[in-house]
Amino acid sequence: MITINLEDFVTPANHFKWKELLLLPSWGIHHIPSDLEITNIISLINKIDILRDYFGKSFNVHCCIRPSSVNCPGSQYHGQNYNAHVGGATHSTHIVGLAIDFDVSGMSVDDVMIQARAQLNNWNLSWEKNGSAAGRNWCHAQNQQVDRNMENIHSLILQTQIYALCLI
Repeated sequence: MITINLEDFVTPANHFKWKELLLLPSWGIHHIPSDLEITNIISLINKIDILRDYFGKSFNVHCCIRPSSVNCPGSQYHGQNYNAHVGGATHSTHIVGLAIDFDVSGMSVDDVMIQARAQLNNWNLSWEKNGSAAGRNWCHAQNQQVDRNMENIHSLILQTQIYALCLI
């Protein structure tokens, strides 16, 4: 089992700490991720770190992981479905730590999307076409391979749910 410290940066990335990626803001707790979730988050954040360097501005993380079964022993929310609580899609890539919602300090969401659009394929990232027209004040980015093979996401979600059941 991989051990992480909430105060540590996700390595080898330089800008994001585990505590901001594992926070479940509506409940004010941190999810304890499985090894699979840790691997997924590291893969995603290594790419998001490149995006962060591209803009040269800090990112405000709204949400990264939204587990379908929260691992937070001792909390009243342990075992509950955070993704469903916040109205997330049933097969959201957030469930397994392959997506992040964020905004860039000092920039509109629309400007971020326009400026990064041409580079997304180079970074192996994709994102939803949200932004101000959709009434959102954040960008949603995810690993691009997710778009290429959604069946793998369904399998990852199932694996994560089975792992969570073993913890309960």
